[in-house]
Amino acid sequence: MGDLRHNRSRLKELAAFILSREGFDPYFYCDSNGFVTIGIGTLVAREDDARRIARDASVHFTFRTDPHRRATVDEVAADWRRVHARPGLPERDYRNVAQLRLDSVSVDYLMRQEISRSANSLYRLHPFLLSFDSRVAMAFVDTRYNPAGINPYRSPQTRALWAALDPNRSQFNLKTAVSLFESIWARRGGRLAKRYATRHQRRVQWLREGLEAMRGTTGRLVSVPD
Repeated sequence: MGDLRHNRSRLKELAAFILSREGFDPYFYCDSNGFVTIGIGTLVAREDDARRIARDASVHFTFRTDPHRRATVDEVAADWRRVHARPGLPERDYRNVAQLRLDSVSVDYLMRQEISRSANSLYRLHPFLLSFDSRVAMAFVDTRYNPAGINPYRSPQTRALWAALDPNRSQFNLKTAVSLFESIWARRGGRLAKRYATRHQRRVQWLREGLEAMRGTTGRLVSVPD
């Protein structure tokens, strides 16, 4: 029905959605654990990782003071070292430490790479999803960005949800699955509760659309209830 990792339009849609909700930093910064990171959570733990990213033809680093000059691999590595040497700063302060910037196309590319890695984990743990519409995977990948301490792929709180989604389990029931998905991540977000609720509504919509698209294509799948 659709592997999210190979569905360009769905990858682009989810990447744009996550970036619009999370924002991004187009420069190296140290996360709360002191690891160098870029974009929205792309870990660049070692200098070799920075060099690998810099060699990717789809990634373009330019200089903060000269956005028309492309950085070399060595210059990217030097910027990584510059940031790595300054752990513990507030995230936004690294915009003055880092001398290089990613363009928007590169940020989108790295976001799609992050989504694909997340989908790898999802499909490995729940391989039956490979026969599902890719929008179901989109819904679950997005929950990883506001998990509230719940790993959506394998936490105890999600066991009943996965059992209800799995056509090979006796607990298979789409009505139950949709209800559990809605409730597990509902009413979160603290002071941003209204914004979070809008985001969660979109996830639920993806889940419903994906399951509804499968009606009649798999014997045990039925129409998703409203």
